[in-house]
Amino acid sequence: RIFPGPVDAGRVAATWTPGDPATSDVAATWSALDCISAWAVGIGERAMVLGRMTASLTSLPAPGVEHVVVGEGRGEDGRKISTAATLYDDAGRLVGTAEHTWITVDPGPFGWGVPDSSS
Repeated sequence: RIFPGPVDAGRVAATWTPGDPATSDVAATWSALDCISAWAVGIGERAMVLGRMTASLTSLPAPGVEHVVVGEGRGEDGRKISTAATLYDDAGRLVGTAEHTWITVDPGPFGWGVPDSSS
């Protein structure tokens, strides 16, 4: 449940508070680092899938403590989109980082709706 907003061109940020130890494990932390980056490059306007993600954690997030997760676009090459994400604790200390490769896809075969830009 991460709801990012724009910070500047190509960068978004959001707060994330893991609710209990089960939501501050490695998988949940990777999820937080995954999702934010897609919003930095417009997943709401185009269909794409995660092709690759690498992450490094310096610690696990503390349950019940508000963290900040930042996503940013790093560039595009054809259908490949490069992004990065960083997670900080409430004192501004680094918790983890990630780099991603997203691939734009034709949404038709997946049965996905395409956002209507006219409304």
